[in-house]
Amino acid sequence: MKLKVAIKDWSGQTGDRQSRHKLMFEQAGAEVVDVDNGNPHFVWTPIPGMDNDVTCPMITQLGGFGSNYLLPSTPKPSPAFEQTFINSDIVSTIDPIMYHVLDKRHEGMKVVPLPSPHKFAEGIENVDDGKFNVLNPMGSMEFKKPEEFVEGVKIVGEENSDIHFYLVQKGKHTLQFPTEWLDLDNLTILPQMPMEELKKYYGLADVIAPWSAAETGPNTAFEGFALGLPVVTRMMGLTLTVSHEHLPDMIDDFGMGVRDFDDKWKSRYGSGDGEHYVQAETVDEFVDTILHLYNNQGKQWKGKEWIDKWWDLEDRGECYLDLFREF
Repeated sequence: MKLKVAIKDWSGQTGDRQSRHKLMFEQAGAEVVDVDNGNPHFVWTPIPGMDNDVTCPMITQLGGFGSNYLLPSTPKPSPAFEQTFINSDIVSTIDPIMYHVLDKRHEGMKVVPLPSPHKFAEGIENVDDGKFNVLNPMGSMEFKKPEEFVEGVKIVGEENSDIHFYLVQKGKHTLQFPTEWLDLDNLTILPQMPMEELKKYYGLADVIAPWSAAETGPNTAFEGFALGLPVVTRMMGLTLTVSHEHLPDMIDDFGMGVRDFDDKWKSRYGSGDGEHYVQAETVDEFVDTILHLYNNQGKQWKGKEWIDKWWDLEDRGECYLDLFREF
């Protein structure tokens, strides 16, 4: 039986807007349908605390490696986090640290791995167009403080005309951003497009920069890791900042108490900065980082090594289908 899945995104709608999620289920062999008219077998949502207004089971995936809702050093969950357990038939998490905390609070938790970024990278070939390209694939209205990203773009353009930026637009309307952004010679604002089409811009990219003041571990960062590209972030979940050399030991400690874990590993948080990612918290740091990466293009980044040691390469879409079948 081919399972039918409906996806509820931040607006409560379904369909192509969550193209990564849609692709995840389609690659696993499911059919993505409308929540109201498609008679889905289950509804999947990445939104904690989403109202359960559907007649079929609902699976909620808790986000971002615990950093958004449950930091290792602050084990008090948010109201939306608690509401998730009231509204959902199944709750899953991609964060091993969060899992061990939840396992003490709620029985029957499931750890579901992220989709393999290696699969995303398959078939993407690097294309040299003569420019040094920086891709922000997060959506112009989807990440926090996009105006500061554009401010950095302006400053970089004044310093170096060989660096070009691409910013993916969210939604189908062309004027969801200040019109003066269109006047920047070093910024191209891309329309929303299917993931397979967006992949060609990943092929053009020399840097992936999901530079948001809200995201602590977006899929776009891991896609950059898989491509072996430098990834520039504004925030990064603590466990994601650890060097690939320390990952095996850290993963062995995931069953440890949250506070003990944090005490043991806090000295090594950030040890991967400059290896598989670069953290730039301000506009000035962002500008300096981009210019530095331009001037050091021969450096080998360790994102692939980091992914190899973190992921077990199991496809997340298939995991969710198995999770539903068990239910």
